[in-house]
Amino acid sequence: LGREGEFKNNMLNGQGKSYRNNGQLQCEGKFKDDKLYGQGKSYYENGQLGREGEFNDDNLYGQGKSYYDNGQLQCEGEFENNMLNGQGKLYRDNGQLQCEGKFKNDMLKRGKYFYNEKIFEGEFKDNMLNGQGIIYNEKGEILKKGIFVDDNFTGFGISENKYGICEYGRFENDILIDGWTLIIFDNKFIWSNINKSDRLPYITLSYKSIFDHFLDEINLKNEEDKRKKIIADSLKELQEE
Repeated sequence: LGREGEFKNNMLNGQGKSYRNNGQLQCEGKFKDDKLYGQGKSYYENGQLGREGEFNDDNLYGQGKSYYDNGQLQCEGEFENNMLNGQGKLYRDNGQLQCEGKFKNDMLKRGKYFYNEKIFEGEFKDNMLNGQGIIYNEKGEILKKGIFVDDNFTGFGISENKYGICEYGRFENDILIDGWTLIIFDNKFIWSNINKSDRLPYITLSYKSIFDHFLDEINLKNEEDKRKKIIADSLKELQEE
């Protein structure tokens, strides 16, 4: 049995099923000239569901889902030619969400990528942050915000590491090359310009309020002018405390 269903001109046209030579079900749904058009399903040789959703010329085209051959959901969303194109989600073969957002040819272009207990959010190229982005920890706290190139902090932004050190300014490959460092000491803070040896007097503002203040002020569209204004205004405010 190779095919069954509604036929026209000796081809499946309408609801039907297609089988492999060994009798296993290959695909089922709505057909046009022996190819899936409209709602349908296709299966792996091991019998697991492979794809389901809207088809065009045997390919997912529209809303659909794709599965690993172990039965785990691989991806879901908007498809063109069996690839995610538009909004969608991609999962690892253990069922964990890998990334979500806007895709082009199965590659994440803008959205979130989940890896190593961190969340990478922003603009992507080759599944790496390229452009404006934010990195969060598993608690949702911001670790880095700014410009990235291939997941590396390269450009203007703000960063906070696991030791509680805040860096603010221009970065290259995750290294601060021009800006300011804030270090906690005895519940007070030391500001240091990395290009100079001067330090400001101790201040008593909360560390998190300073970090949030800079996050609110960052404007990546006009980074140079904004950078100068933020630093000048912030230093003035701190000295007046």
